[in-house]
Amino acid sequence: MPYLTVRHTGNLTDEARDALFHELTALTARVLRKQDSLTAVSIESIPRSHWAVGGRSLAEQGQHTAYLDIKVTAGTNTVDEKASFVAQAHALLTHALGPLHLASYVVISEVPAQDWGYGGRTQAARRQDSQGVALTAA
Repeated sequence: MPYLTVRHTGNLTDEARDALFHELTALTARVLRKQDSLTAVSIESIPRSHWAVGGRSLAEQGQHTAYLDIKVTAGTNTVDEKASFVAQAHALLTHALGPLHLASYVVISEVPAQDWGYGGRTQAARRQDSQGVALTAA
């Protein structure tokens, strides 16, 4: 059940945005082994004049950048899977947006299973149910 947030300074057409939704969802399923039906992606465009690197706006620098943050349940992916995802996600962003400033980031945020969930249930509760363990109050 990952959640991906993309912020960028590029110009995406509706078709390019929709393609990026699809490609990021497919990448997340393939590399991080997540269910595509539970993968949520939001994409937000920010004017280059509202984003700075090194204290100078990207409009002033004449460059574009992007930031992708993906939230996954802690401990569900290997170091190699995460490294592969970072590299491939950066390549997807570059393909969609064009050349990016070096300070373009892909961040994998690992959230403890008891600290997030979907449909009103935490990941920890889902895991316990799938293992046949009854929930008890601590």
